[in-house]
Amino acid sequence: MIELIYISDTPNTLDQSTIFEILNSSHAKNKLNDLTGHLYYDGNSFLQIIEGEENAVRSLYEKIKIDPRHTNVETLYENEINERAFEGWEMAFKELERSTVQNSMVMFNKLKQNSKRHIPNFGAGLFGLLKDSIS
Repeated sequence: MIELIYISDTPNTLDQSTIFEILNSSHAKNKLNDLTGHLYYDGNSFLQIIEGEENAVRSLYEKIKIDPRHTNVETLYENEINERAFEGWEMAFKELERSTVQNSMVMFNKLKQNSKRHIPNFGAGLFGLLKDSIS
């Protein structure tokens, strides 16, 4: 099992109905493919943590990379995991302020640069950073 974290820009700000469509579609497909994770959106960018069997995660990620709602798709982190941080969450979602995502990305990059070793459930750690920054 792996977790993959990516960030992407949106060419246009997405309205609530488009986001709702994405979430509904993702929830159903992720359940079918046994994928879990968390999606963040700040009005300009997505940050997503995806967990599941390697083939399923990679297949979804390839689709995301060609989805016209995503541009500048960048893998932030990818590694094997023994357990899910988002068990039962086919697609959790949170809208964030842009500054929250930017501040969390700075912390994320510092953690990543300072660590030469694998960090189990790094997605859970990033989720914790984001959660702490909005509480």
